[in-house]
Amino acid sequence: MSFIKSKWSVIIAVIAGLAIIGTAIFFLIPKESVNQETEEEDLLPQVHVRVVNGCGVKGVANLFTDALYKTNVFVSSTGNANSFNYNKSVIIVKQRDTKDLERLMEMTSIKDFTYVYTDKETVPFLIIIGKDYEKVIKRITSKE
Repeated sequence: MSFIKSKWSVIIAVIAGLAIIGTAIFFLIPKESVNQETEEEDLLPQVHVRVVNGCGVKGVANLFTDALYKTNVFVSSTGNANSFNYNKSVIIVKQRDTKDLERLMEMTSIKDFTYVYTDKETVPFLIIIGKDYEKVIKRITSKE
């Protein structure tokens, strides 16, 4: 009889131990970083940009703007770049804001940027869409 009681005691102890370990793992292992970043991003103000077509494909600025719809980017206007010879999409930084630049690069997957500071610009960033627009749009929409 005591053997049966001790057997049940061991089983209960093992189950309790597994429950404690499972609970500890649940709370100690971080959740998906993408979800945390998305939640944190939603709390921040929108990044304002102007989007221009630098590849010559009709309507590409609007396609890109549509892809940004579910991000924390506000497109103030669209148009054409001064040239349609851009092979890669690029962010033109108009105002000194490195934190928003990092956020914008993360949300758009565009890693190329250049600084062109001006006091006259009301929008801090200009995105020139290059001939890589399909890849860029695909990366943006795959994050949703």
